[in-house]
Amino acid sequence: MSFKEFKPFLILGVFLGLLIVSIYIVSAYWPRYEEYFFELGLLGKEGKAENYFPDDNSSIYLGTPMSWLIYVHNHMGSEQDVSIRVKILNSTMEAPDDRGHKPSPEQVFLEIPVSLSVDETVLVPYSWSVRMLSIGMVLLSMGLL
Repeated sequence: MSFKEFKPFLILGVFLGLLIVSIYIVSAYWPRYEEYFFELGLLGKEGKAENYFPDDNSSIYLGTPMSWLIYVHNHMGSEQDVSIRVKILNSTMEAPDDRGHKPSPEQVFLEIPVSLSVDETVLVPYSWSVRMLSIGMVLLSMGLL
C-alpha cells in the first residue's frame, strides 16, 4: 500500500490525537467545583427527613429511646476534618440564631469528630433518651450507636 492510501488514516489519527490532548489540557485547568459547600443535616432513624419522634409526637417522655442519623457531606474540594457538636434543647431554651450565624448558648452534650474526603457523605448514627428529670436540670443519656 502506498502513502496515498494511508493518508486519510494518518490525518484522522493526528486529528484525534490533537483532540484528546486538547481535552486533557482544558480539563486539567478547568475548575473542578463551581461552588464549595458543606452539608449537615438530621435524619430520622429510617434515613429520611421524617419520623424524628415516635408517633410524630415531639413530646418526649422519660426513657423514650430516640434514634437519629446525622448527615454530613463534604463538597469543599479538599479533605475536611469537622467536629459535630450535639445540643438537645427544649422549647424554653435559647435556640440558635440562623440569620446571625450564632449557635445556641446551651451546653454541648457530645462532640463527634468526623474526617471527610472529597465528595464523601457520612451518616453518623446517634441515639439518646431522657433518663431523669429534676427541677432546673435534665439528665440525658446519649451516645453513638
